[in-house]
Amino acid sequence: MSKGTSLKKQEPKAQQITQADTHVQIEPRVDIFENDNEILLVADMPGVEPSALDVRLDTPQLTIQGRQSVPATEQASLSPLFFERSFRVPPSIDANGVKAELKKGVLKIRLEKSEKVRPKKIQVRAI
Repeated sequence: MSKGTSLKKQEPKAQQITQADTHVQIEPRVDIFENDNEILLVADMPGVEPSALDVRLDTPQLTIQGRQSVPATEQASLSPLFFERSFRVPPSIDANGVKAELKKGVLKIRLEKSEKVRPKKIQVRAI
């Protein structure tokens, strides 16, 4: 990325875990980075397959939900993890510019800022 567009990391929130009869609910650890063009969320979602993942933007709220797969041989001894976390999204985010990808248990969500809130370089003419 060019100068002025590097992502700045925001401090993480403490992780919360809740036990239920059928699963363990956990808020995934998320790193949040921001630059002039976008906000990037990087969430740890180990064992979650793309088909068991739901990412929704209902402005102003972004919600991440995912259910971890437990091998059939271990279902009696292990409760699956259910990941859920919500974020308040600023109005400067372009809902059409949101992209998500999951790779090896790491979910990356890119929230593109709308054009009107991005800094603009003004060209100066010599007279």
